[in-house]
Amino acid sequence: MRYIIYGAGAIGGAIGASLFRSGFDVVLIGRGRHLETIQSEGLKYISGDGIHVLGIPAVSHPKEIQFTDQDVVILTMKSQDTQDALNALAGLAPNSIPIVCGQNGVINEKWASELFTRVYGMVLLIPATFLVPGEVIHHVSASNGSLGILDSGKYPQGTDDTVSKICSDLENSGFSAAPHQNIMEAKYTKLITNLNNAVGAICGFDNDSSQLAKVLISEGETVLRAADISVNYEEQKQKYTLLGRAEIDGMPRGGSSSWQSVVRGGNIEADFLNGEIVEIAQKSKTAAPANKLIQELARQTVSEGKQPGWITPTEILLRLD
Repeated sequence: MRYIIYGAGAIGGAIGASLFRSGFDVVLIGRGRHLETIQSEGLKYISGDGIHVLGIPAVSHPKEIQFTDQDVVILTMKSQDTQDALNALAGLAPNSIPIVCGQNGVINEKWASELFTRVYGMVLLIPATFLVPGEVIHHVSASNGSLGILDSGKYPQGTDDTVSKICSDLENSGFSAAPHQNIMEAKYTKLITNLNNAVGAICGFDNDSSQLAKVLISEGETVLRAADISVNYEEQKQKYTLLGRAEIDGMPRGGSSSWQSVVRGGNIEADFLNGEIVEIAQKSKTAAPANKLIQELARQTVSEGKQPGWITPTEILLRLD
């Protein structure tokens, strides 16, 4: 298989680098200065196991790729960029090409299935950082455990030979990757744990946000129960123990991908995390005021160019009261 990683940021860069280092055929699709640096200097991949500069082929658009029946596309961009990416792929890649949604949120698979016939979900846990063009920091070490969790399954459920092959290749690249019969249950579980992502991007880390996180998660759980959507925390906890986390000297893990996006001056995906809970609440006639407020504050953070820390968790809780 050739792996086309669409979105070469922290997650896509870490997956692509690990596959490439293990001898697999990889193409990255990126943009801006990050892409230009990868093309001219290679991808600087930093982990607990060292620094590697990798000459991974990288392009700016799917039109620069000659697709074959051996290709798999792994989407790793933020959800707000998914539809543009899918539209760019449609007409260039065959509609039978495997599309793997390696993203947070639960809407990407639905969108992909409207254009492509073979859609897969991937629930992922990869502690990685992308702040500098051409550089991805992967906060793990193979000597400590797996490089990340990348379980996959067919959308909306089941597995097949493609899932088995993808998981096998990822396992051979150092990840923990298992076929999953009910991948959307795993993705809804991850959705709940991602509801606090935007808080760091809004509030920074100088103040304790644990109480606010509890409110967001409890509210999210209530909404999913009302909508008869199941989650499986025990399975997720077991997976987390496999991760080989590692400290990298001089390069601490700063925060979630939402925090990284705000620091880089980009957009964040709160509409597809907290906003997803708000939308499900509306359909199931429940309420999600805490997640709605975080969604609104995330939009304000981006639209007004604010940096993390402009409002505290306590102030947000007072607004809720």
